Amino acid sequence: MHIINNLEIGGAEKILVLLLNELSKRADLDIYLVSMEGHGSLAKEVSSRVHLKEFKYRLFGPRYLGRLNPDFRLGLLQYVKSIKPDIIHGHLIRSEDIAKVLGGLTNTPVITTSHDMLIFPGLKTKFLNRYVSKAVAVSSAVAKHLESEYEIENEKIEVIPNAIEIELFEKGKKKFDINNPVFVYIGRLLESKGIEDAIRGLAKLKGEYPTMKFLIYGKEVFESYKKHLDKIIADNDWGFVKFMGRTEDVPAALRTGDVFILPSQTEGFAISVLEAAAASKPIIATDTGAIGLMVKQNKSGIFIDWHAPEQIYWAAKKILDENLVESYGKEANKIAKNSFDIKDVEKSYYDLYVKLASNRD
Repeated sequence: MHIINNLEIGGAEKILVLLLNELSKRADLDIYLVSMEGHGSLAKEVSSRVHLKEFKYRLFGPRYLGRLNPDFRLGLLQYVKSIKPDIIHGHLIRSEDIAKVLGGLTNTPVITTSHDMLIFPGLKTKFLNRYVSKAVAVSSAVAKHLESEYEIENEKIEVIPNAIEIELFEKGKKKFDINNPVFVYIGRLLESKGIEDAIRGLAKLKGEYPTMKFLIYGKEVFESYKKHLDKIIADNDWGFVKFMGRTEDVPAALRTGDVFILPSQTEGFAISVLEAAAASKPIIATDTGAIGLMVKQNKSGIFIDWHAPEQIYWAAKKILDENLVESYGKEANKIAKNSFDIKDVEKSYYDLYVKLASNRD
């Protein structure tokens, strides 16, 4: 039984749906998925072999509102007792903690999957870690974070990377036009993602490539930050920057660009980089989280430091001036295929499930 906050579009949610759809092809598995806050737009993509259960919990916001729902705790516990899962697998911090509680109450092995290094848990989460059988980290950097900040024992931590369905990103590749280069960013609009640095770095390139564009796809998180970016763009007359809004079709969004940029301060995995690599895009990014496994320096992309617009300029200039878009793109696609295919990741999780279930018997 898997537990996640909801099935709205997000990196962890997309990866989970992809994993469960692949696992559902195995005849020896019965898979249940609990959506704590209710389903989202990804629910329609879940395999019919996965049993979906929706609750209406308020995981965030005033706690007393959640307590008004009589189904808040008892309903989920009764559901778990009715299906008697061999393993409970929690995704994202709130649902991970709930999975630990349920595992403790029902004496069921618990797996958690952590996707980033932005969570610094309190005493409650650390206390509940005693019920974790295996804590999966999506990168070695996240594994270190689990050990140092969550205080989970090293022997309980296992690294299994994220994955994508490579074939979805290989369709309909954009033909590169050196006279009209297009840079692309896909992700949430957050200061820590380095979007302003990317804008300022690419602005230096405008004189050499006057028809270039920078397309920014993503959800606005803080209105003040979006207004800040709008003001910078307006004050400098940087019309090459275009905000494209949130997208539900990442492969299509990637096809609009030639070079992918993610100058992020910190990432646990950076699924957007893997998606860009699968789409054969050269990558300009900081070497954080698992990005170092997805990008080969000066072969499929170029690493830059955090908060370094000048480096972004030189990286972009090198890729364009030396006509490296196609060669870097081919190498990026090769890396994605060789190391991050969903079939390999699914096998790692399946083996882990079998091992824990066998130990329980």
